[in-house]
Amino acid sequence: MIKVLLIESDPKTRDIIEVGLDNFQVFEVDHADDAWAVDMAKEKSYDLVLVNLELANHVDGMDVVRQIREADSEVEIIVITKGKSSRLLSKEKAVSGVFALLPTPVEELAFFKLIGRVRDRIETKKKKRDT
Repeated sequence: MIKVLLIESDPKTRDIIEVGLDNFQVFEVDHADDAWAVDMAKEKSYDLVLVNLELANHVDGMDVVRQIREADSEVEIIVITKGKSSRLLSKEKAVSGVFALLPTPVEELAFFKLIGRVRDRIETKKKKRDT
């Protein structure tokens, strides 16, 4: 199983992503909607974290990404962002070690391709660790 932490405060987007991940049948998903997610990420070893830049209680999503990255240099991170903001984040993406940006509203085909790529990457990492 691939352990996923979904950090999303918008219930509609969270449901779309969770249902999409369920289609792969290899993802075990926990979710949070604010800064408590950092504590969750530190307590449990996740393979993938999806985090929205606009979280509840005015929490800065990139700050959450930085804290998670400090705690775990290996975890794959996908940042969920409004489509127009994604261009502005390209430099920050590289600096923070973000795997990809997922624009909202979530486009089904692009989402499945992205999740397929990150799943393959995680499974390859796990095989290398096991050998």
